[in-house]
Amino acid sequence: MSSGVALAAAVGLDFSTSPGFLVLCGITLLVTAVLCGRSWMRSGRRGAILRLELMRFVLVVMLLFALARPERLILKPSAEVSDVVVLWDDSGSMETRDVGGLDGGLRSRAEETADVVDALTGGGGSSPRSGPRVIATPLSEQLPRATETPSAGTNLSGPLGRLLDEPRLRAVVLISDGDWNGGERPDGVAERYRARGIPILTRTVGRRVRLPDVAIEPVDPPAFAVVDRSVELPYTVTSSLPRNATVTITLSDGERVLADPQTLSIPAKRSLPGAFTFVPSEPGRLQLTIGLSPVHGDVEPNNDAQTFDLVVREERLRVLLIETRPRWEFRFLRNALGRDPGVEVNSLVVHPG
Repeated sequence: MSSGVALAAAVGLDFSTSPGFLVLCGITLLVTAVLCGRSWMRSGRRGAILRLELMRFVLVVMLLFALARPERLILKPSAEVSDVVVLWDDSGSMETRDVGGLDGGLRSRAEETADVVDALTGGGGSSPRSGPRVIATPLSEQLPRATETPSAGTNLSGPLGRLLDEPRLRAVVLISDGDWNGGERPDGVAERYRARGIPILTRTVGRRVRLPDVAIEPVDPPAFAVVDRSVELPYTVTSSLPRNATVTITLSDGERVLADPQTLSIPAKRSLPGAFTFVPSEPGRLQLTIGLSPVHGDVEPNNDAQTFDLVVREERLRVLLIETRPRWEFRFLRNALGRDPGVEVNSLVVHPG
């Protein structure tokens, strides 16, 4: 059987069989040869029986050859240059630092993706002289113009569908940190790729389970604050530790603490909101920092503080009260506004007497 396979390979034939079927064919030929030989021996080694058994053996060989589904392959070099597109994720989640060991050598998913893209494209993405071209492109560049920004989520359906319109597309290498969470479901686009015989090769970066970490989410401060008026600065502390943690949170401007520290007890794998109340004393642009105290088991200390800018303005509200007679409501309103340092009150009584 091996000589027959070698002969078929020499004439350019390919068999769509499994190794188990080849073993079965070998056993069948061996049993057939033994039975044909024993039949010829029992006949007294007559020439007519030998020819009959040889014909029977040849028929079995032809039957097994047909069951192996031989196909003749003719390779013709294509004059067109095909493209292999390396599609990499550039959404906001790629900035998560969870690639590497737990000894402080963590890298972001974006850094790991950049190394993988350089390895696939040869550094710089230059096209080879022969064979398919390797083109690297982020997901955001393949999105339609009317979609959301890249940081809104990972949209796989839109970029894959847009690449499918390229006539020279041969394969897609998709590098991402997880499932899609933006745009339409990519199932329909994947079926179109399968129908056209274009493979999608995937490479995931990042960990499936979040590392034990305590972090402050990015702070969204108000547009501005007013001198001598309290302003609320909200924050959110997120913990992925498998246990409860107690942290101390401070608000500072880099030189001094601006509010009393707060102590929070964060449940395991939960988020807890909070807020600082701050009264600015002078106008200008302040650079404030909300930071956490060190927590045992926190593998990523770089996200334990968030720094943001707060614009402080000096504004006074000018109020003119006009009344015919000094009624009780008029006197109460004038006294209440006069106690506010941010309000300048002027009053006019038409009939004061």
